[in-house]
Amino acid sequence: MDNYNPKQLYTWYKHENTEEWHLFKTVLNPKKLSTGEIRLFCTRIEEESVCEQMDFSDAASDRLSKVCVREDGARMQAAEILKRTACGNCVATLYSTQEY
Repeated sequence: MDNYNPKQLYTWYKHENTEEWHLFKTVLNPKKLSTGEIRLFCTRIEEESVCEQMDFSDAASDRLSKVCVREDGARMQAAEILKRTACGNCVATLYSTQEY
């Protein structure tokens, strides 16, 4: 598939009103701390979830402990942790981008 990117990372965020979890595209960005140490921080690429049904401004402070995960990790989080609280449209995008 043309839109498959094995380096694409994702993070699940919970909608503050519906409590449904939505998926956002994210990247790891290096940032130099005042100590000189370089750390990687997970940053959203877009303000809308991959299903386009949630804007990040509607996100609750809840977040999974593992962020900036690969596609397979996001699928596992949906199946094993979030279950029915994961947005079905977001989950579907994870399977529609997989190459066979």
